Amino acid sequence: MSSPSSVHFIDSALSCTSPFALSYTDPDKKWLIRKHLILLLQNFPSFRPSVDVFTHNDGNIVNLLFATGELHVSNSASPINLSIWLHENYPDMAPIVFVSSNLGKFSTFPPIHLIVLNLFKLLVVIYRDGSDMNQ
Repeated sequence: MSSPSSVHFIDSALSCTSPFALSYTDPDKKWLIRKHLILLLQNFPSFRPSVDVFTHNDGNIVNLLFATGELHVSNSASPINLSIWLHENYPDMAPIVFVSSNLGKFSTFPPIHLIVLNLFKLLVVIYRDGSDMNQ
């Protein structure tokens, strides 16, 4: 279960109307963002929600929700730090995922197929209920 403080944070961020409001405008999509982010936090408890400015490659600046945490890919390797940003057109646009460049800390680097497989499992959690995608 995700922590009540994380759920409160998400609710507050999505309902903010100040100049720092998030760049999500569709109320139905905000509800879906809330649902998917809470699912992510429930299934991957090391992740924490946050809000920050995101600058796209074209220079467009938006305020977005994101979650940071560790993805465990194997028992013999160190976890991988991820930041998952929910695009302003989410769910029509996929999340933007960044893997931190902390490769020097790995005692044993996990095989790339394990990284991809576990990242895929994480994204499936976000998109679990495909029927929501067409709302």
